Amino acid sequence: ARGGLEQSLADIDAGAGPRMSQQGPQHRLGKHLFSFLTNAVSQEAYQPVIDRVRTFVLDTIPLDRGSMLLGRPVDTCRVHSVATLTAVTGMHPTTLRRYLRETGFLKSDAQNGDMPMPAAAVEAWAASLTEVVGQKAVEELLGCSRSQFNTLLKARLIQPSYASSSSRKYRFGR
Repeated sequence: ARGGLEQSLADIDAGAGPRMSQQGPQHRLGKHLFSFLTNAVSQEAYQPVIDRVRTFVLDTIPLDRGSMLLGRPVDTCRVHSVATLTAVTGMHPTTLRRYLRETGFLKSDAQNGDMPMPAAAVEAWAASLTEVVGQKAVEELLGCSRSQFNTLLKARLIQPSYASSSSRKYRFGR
């Protein structure tokens, strides 16, 4: 269960409107609160509050590794957005967004925007995607035409590692 401070921060975050790809903690928590906390970093009396706010931000707002948060660098990314995962994987954001939505990692709606995704799970999933090739590469490797490829696919002689439900795009393990 969340404490009073964490619940208040969650309410402030929810009041910031739909999540956009490049919104950091200052936008999500408000300029005045974030400025106050940033200026209070050097004051020992505020450290317990700053530590709890920092933990909340790391658990709910996607931040790049190495960026500064309340006087300390971010050493691990706990949650990802499409933008931060794109930076880690190097995949095109549109392709990544489609795959994430189809696998159920990316949840979004008009009120909240894209919700953050657990970093460890999506990074492991994305690592498995980097070990796949597309249909054209398999056709070239097998030396077959598209119609021959489709026949092999229908006969289940070749099976994709990943198949898009929204289009006829397949990905195959190397």
